[in-house]
Amino acid sequence: MAKSVQPEKSLWRTLWASIVEDRDLVFFGLSFLTWLVAYLSNPENVAVGVVGGGSFLVGILFYFQKHRALARQLTGIKHIPVVCVVGKTDSEAQRTFDLAKESICSVTGFRSFDVMEKFFRIKLSLGHSERPLPPERAAWEEFIRRVQERIDCLAETLYGTKVYHVFIQGPSSLALGLGAVFGCKHPLIAYQWSAGVYKPVLDLREDPRGKIRGSMSGDYRYIEVAPNAFEGLTTDTAVVLEMAGHSPLGTVQSYIRDTLKSNWKIVAVGNTFGGTLEEDDWAPVVQELNSILVRLHSTPEVQRIHLFHSMPVALAFGLGMALGTVTPVIVYNWEARESTYYPVLELNKLESRL
Repeated sequence: MAKSVQPEKSLWRTLWASIVEDRDLVFFGLSFLTWLVAYLSNPENVAVGVVGGGSFLVGILFYFQKHRALARQLTGIKHIPVVCVVGKTDSEAQRTFDLAKESICSVTGFRSFDVMEKFFRIKLSLGHSERPLPPERAAWEEFIRRVQERIDCLAETLYGTKVYHVFIQGPSSLALGLGAVFGCKHPLIAYQWSAGVYKPVLDLREDPRGKIRGSMSGDYRYIEVAPNAFEGLTTDTAVVLEMAGHSPLGTVQSYIRDTLKSNWKIVAVGNTFGGTLEEDDWAPVVQELNSILVRLHSTPEVQRIHLFHSMPVALAFGLGMALGTVTPVIVYNWEARESTYYPVLELNKLESRL
């Protein structure tokens, strides 16, 4: 079923709606009537007339300018925080939500979150699970479904252009799934927590598909694979992404050999940037990683890709966007308490509502 599209409203219609719903206008009007009655009862008092009348004219000007500025933000681009927090208390999750709005304001200048909520009668909220997600796949899918449901409700209500700002405080496996349901359909910015602040590292407000799914030209700059990486591929092929300070390759090899009792081909993908990336480097890394997985998916011998990873959440979200919900990728999450992996998501079985 096609989604209904909210018609764009003009600046003047939004300005008028903003003014008539402002309670301050009632107080302002009553104050004006009080002054007018006082002046008319003693019209010879020129000082009262001039000072009072001038003050009200200045007040009207500032009042109009305030609502005009708000109307411009309401009719302009809507900046929507998409905040997902897992394994943190309510107060910690709310703190993350507040930091997210501060970061959006710093990046875009947009600060009218409360006004937007009041004007459109919506509630910006976050996806939150106080406990870590259990290893059962259904729990991960349900969390992603709830996040999509909240975003979908906002999209139905807010007219005009929307930019999503993604903040994930949780496992990178979850970020992969969230990115997959987002796909490359919407302009967005993904943020990464670094040095005590959230930094915008994936700015995909323009041409998200081209930036992370565009065709590769030349050799890899940010990743490296062995020369024989694509030889001897198996029906079930494992991919290990080593995009952080530690490599999971050894534990993945043990898990496949000892727990799964399998002899899958393992394609290890290392990085050349030593775990540190500048803002402009994140999208090219996603593009290069996606090219590896696309190549494997297009190889007839490979039917399923088993994805193991060590990577920042923003990078994982971007890779999920590039992969979408078409490629048969099974995402594994490391459970530290049990020292083992669990398959928690199948990207091609996720339903995208966005």
